[in-house]
Amino acid sequence: MKNNRQTSLNKIYSHNVNGLRTKITDFLADVLTSDYGIYMLCETHLNDAIYSSEIFPANFNVYRCDRSDQTESLQNTKKKNGGGVLIAVEKSFESYCIGTGEKFGAEQVCVKVKCHSQTIILVELYIRPDSPFEVYNAHMNALKDITSRMETGDILILSGDFNLPHLTWFVDEADEPNIAIAINASRN
Repeated sequence: MKNNRQTSLNKIYSHNVNGLRTKITDFLADVLTSDYGIYMLCETHLNDAIYSSEIFPANFNVYRCDRSDQTESLQNTKKKNGGGVLIAVEKSFESYCIGTGEKFGAEQVCVKVKCHSQTIILVELYIRPDSPFEVYNAHMNALKDITSRMETGDILILSGDFNLPHLTWFVDEADEPNIAIAINASRN
């Protein structure tokens, strides 16, 4: 565990790890020597046989959404070893899970983090390639629900892999300087 070091809410590690099962020891060593207060990981490839305590020390709350039978059936896949997401938050920050989204056909976890007067909503997502439009639509509806409950000053951080390689983003600095908008949400 970290000693006498102050972690900051503005130090967030976000990464598509493409499988943690073969990297657990090295990853834990990196966590123990870093000063990130939050980790947002996608494509973890984790399952019930791997405990969160194997990946993160006891001073982290870990929120996971592993690949499930429900996700597999909604995506018409039998690939049990892929996907999966997690968000880990150091316990010095108040945090709790506000939802997971495997029922939508995507692995998704949403966590609310409070530190002093700041509230951050974290969303980590993995949508497998060639997912039907309904999976994206359900995810966007879940995001609309989350944002409808946000208060002025709350921050939303969305991270993950949508598997939309040809997406083009547009940022309108004049109207919404903190929001990027996808302008061609096709999978082609």
